[in-house]
Amino acid sequence: MPMTTCDWCEKAHKRKPSRVKMYEQRFCSQACYQAFQKTLKTTMICLECGAEFNAPPSWGKKFCSRICSGASLSRRYKGIKPSPQCVKASAEAASKRLKDPEIQAKMQAGVRKYQETHPGPWEDAYGALNPNWKGGIAYEPYSADFNEHLKEQIRQRDGFQCQLCGITQDEHIQQHNKRLAIHHIDYDKKNSKPSNLITLCIACNSRANGRREYHQQLFTDYNECKAPP
Repeated sequence: MPMTTCDWCEKAHKRKPSRVKMYEQRFCSQACYQAFQKTLKTTMICLECGAEFNAPPSWGKKFCSRICSGASLSRRYKGIKPSPQCVKASAEAASKRLKDPEIQAKMQAGVRKYQETHPGPWEDAYGALNPNWKGGIAYEPYSADFNEHLKEQIRQRDGFQCQLCGITQDEHIQQHNKRLAIHHIDYDKKNSKPSNLITLCIACNSRANGRREYHQQLFTDYNECKAPP
């Protein structure tokens, strides 16, 4: 195996060629990696209490402590929406990070790297050429009972807020000029029973199309938790 130099302690160590090619930073141990990560700390906003805290962006932390993380999870399962101050603070922080030129450059570089390592006709990756193609089920019609009246009932049941991120319908209309979406938990457009429907914002509704087994189980457990005894 080739010898490389640790980017933190500058110690020479052996490393697999595949690892050398895969990662820009190279460390001889987990301790060196963690020490390097601590130098990259940036100011973030806790999604629960709205307080500022410092953490490396790569950690993906959303809360300043385990107490806030547990409180957020408990609040979501009890159907209690977050305070407007917390929602506004987290939205402003996320918007600020996405507008950062450095973050935008990293996102674009990540897209280019993926396209280079996964060659394919990206400009024509639609329909049957797309790896997520399910036979055209997106064009199938919804059941007749999936109407605006039923959608409004589901929104009212869920407190007029996204059940994943907690954004309210008023805030959603201000940002997207649309009401909250209604998602079919089992992805079957013909099954429009209230127990199979959940309120999501357009961002979370789009995200729920990935990792379908995980999201289906998550939303099913959530609706069962909220169901009256």
